[in-house]
Amino acid sequence: MKKLGLIAIVFVLVVACSQEPKTHHHHGAWKMVQTQRIQGDSVQIRYPVTWQGEQIKMWSENYWMLVGKATSTTPETDIYGGGTYKLEGKEYTEYIEYLTSNQYVGKVNDGLTLYVKDDTLFQTYHPVDTLGNLRKDITYLEKYVRH
Repeated sequence: MKKLGLIAIVFVLVVACSQEPKTHHHHGAWKMVQTQRIQGDSVQIRYPVTWQGEQIKMWSENYWMLVGKATSTTPETDIYGGGTYKLEGKEYTEYIEYLTSNQYVGKVNDGLTLYVKDDTLFQTYHPVDTLGNLRKDITYLEKYVRH
């Protein structure tokens, strides 16, 4: 009976030690390398073609933030933003607490996707028109590499 108890304890320890911890592949700092605007069959490279600069986006357990600079504007424009987020699978929602464009502060940016494939992080979203309506006919795809 003692041998059976010892085997059970060893089994539990082996199983507990062999389980991989929950990983958050998106955590850390990522540098934007490309932004695409997709509408129907048309794909337009927006960054680094129609606007230049740099942007770093970071995620921790509960918060996201971004910083950068648009150098294709005159004068150069600082870019910043941050808040909390929720990620369930690939479904991603940002709660905007501060942002360069003040009209979005306090808003919820949902309907996004976020995932990591190999060494690249992908984030997709639909823009909002001037009336606040989601433009499902347009998709933006941002690509980041770990920084």
